[in-house]
Amino acid sequence: MMNRVLAILTAGTMVLSTNVFAQDATIGGEVSLDFSEQTSGDWGGKMGVDVDVDSALGGVALDFSATDGGNLKLDNWTVGTSVSGVSMAFGDDNSLMPGAEGEQTLAAPAMTESLQLSVGAASVAIGFTDWTSDITDISNVQGAYTLGDVVTASVDMNLDTDNVVLGAEVADQDLGVALIGGAAT
Repeated sequence: MMNRVLAILTAGTMVLSTNVFAQDATIGGEVSLDFSEQTSGDWGGKMGVDVDVDSALGGVALDFSATDGGNLKLDNWTVGTSVSGVSMAFGDDNSLMPGAEGEQTLAAPAMTESLQLSVGAASVAIGFTDWTSDITDISNVQGAYTLGDVVTASVDMNLDTDNVVLGAEVADQDLGVALIGGAAT
């Protein structure tokens, strides 16, 4: 009987999600309970917690995660500001290259902590090798330009290897019967 109950629970992950809206801030979260059969044949569970804090005022985005018995970890972070159409952000989540969800074959140049500057449709990001020990050691430079909120062209140049990666992304377009879009590097 217990195996049937656990099998029903393992059919999907139990997820509780909530958002709290404060003055110019959003706190979102997810609590997950995952059950799976172990190699011993027994059933085991794992609890996970993700908390996202985003603030339009000051441009702060913090993503935390933790597992039962584990430490709270800051996964991604960005702090920044925008004045008169010019935006500046510093953090480890500023890559300008196109991304893809799940299984993908896109070349994803590494962009660790970086300083990003955006004016209109153009953005430039300067990546640091290790900003905690030497802020002058630049690892790579990325640039992107968006045409009409539909096509984004981007480039990454690794200053250590002189490798250059070009990227393009087409935002999803509604064709009436399907959405079509894509990314390539």
